Amino acid sequence: MTRIFVYEHLTCGGLLEDPDSPESLLREGAAMLCAVVEDFLAAGCEVQLLLSNRVHGLLNGLSAKRGGCDAKCLQIDVVESASQCRARFGELAAAADWTLVIAPETNGTLTELHNIVRQSGGRILGVSKQVCELASSKSLSADFLAARGVLVPHGVQIQVQHNAAPDAQDCQQHRGTWTDFPAILKPDDGCGSIGVQRVASNRELLAALLSNQTTATDRRLERYISGIAASVSVILSPRDDMILPACYQHLGGDCGLEFHGSSHIKDCDLADRATRLARQVVQALRSIDEDAPSLGWLGIDVVLGGEGPMESPSRCEQQSPVAKTPGTNDVVIEINPRLTSSYLTLRSRANLAAAMLSAAESMSQTPA
Repeated sequence: MTRIFVYEHLTCGGLLEDPDSPESLLREGAAMLCAVVEDFLAAGCEVQLLLSNRVHGLLNGLSAKRGGCDAKCLQIDVVESASQCRARFGELAAAADWTLVIAPETNGTLTELHNIVRQSGGRILGVSKQVCELASSKSLSADFLAARGVLVPHGVQIQVQHNAAPDAQDCQQHRGTWTDFPAILKPDDGCGSIGVQRVASNRELLAALLSNQTTATDRRLERYISGIAASVSVILSPRDDMILPACYQHLGGDCGLEFHGSSHIKDCDLADRATRLARQVVQALRSIDEDAPSLGWLGIDVVLGGEGPMESPSRCEQQSPVAKTPGTNDVVIEINPRLTSSYLTLRSRANLAAAMLSAAESMSQTPA
């Protein structure tokens, strides 16, 4: 029986390090964890978890997922401190056949956890070291894709000294050199919509750069692209990557950029346009795999561009002008080198955890 160590950072180390972690990210992480655990158990795997003692409701829900399987199928280790979590993490990664890490790129968290798995002698059901490091910076990944002919929004990186907010002089400099409004200002290593702001003028840009919401990390400032927000997920394999059906991204909130879920794209033209971009991204990323091929889940956020404001999915399915615009303005927004919440939508059609495992284990069958 294959043993899978599934680690979701926000329900363990992240919550123990920062009890005030954003509720939206905690809910999203817990939902992905429960879903992927259920699917690995259905695939006949033994699943090992590491959870904070503060997620009592989640513990009860996961225990119920044992269902009719042997009690050994699902093992849950509960820790009370961040130091306990770090120590136990390496031990469980070493003992497992595969480790799936669900963690944000912020502050290098995902990269660090992947490194610990490798150092412990474990195997990562995830992207290569090179892809993880590249995708953890929105500016680096955008520049990388642009250099290989993949369309991305025009943008710049605003560098900030470590643990320091930009001073007024730096802010004034960017205020004077950026003229492409409206624009998006976001943390360069951000996750979800945390810290993402839309600015319409130099005045708003200056205020955003000086605000507490956007301190302590480099930023990416990029042109706002109107159109349809979508995503494509890929199960990476040493043989044939599995491009999954494209999804709408439902956005809302005060700034119109908060993620509120996803749904399947039924319009074939839109789905084809999103998939075309995803294939270009995967091809580009494969060129930098060195020590080992990228495996597991990759999420690619795109905007299918057109004339006018960001469109809602309901209007798109009614053959709106934006939906039928040729893909000349379609762009890749960012790469997510980890499991994303689209898993919750896409798993209704197949056991995607089993598909990830099957793709990874095909590596041993791949000719040298």
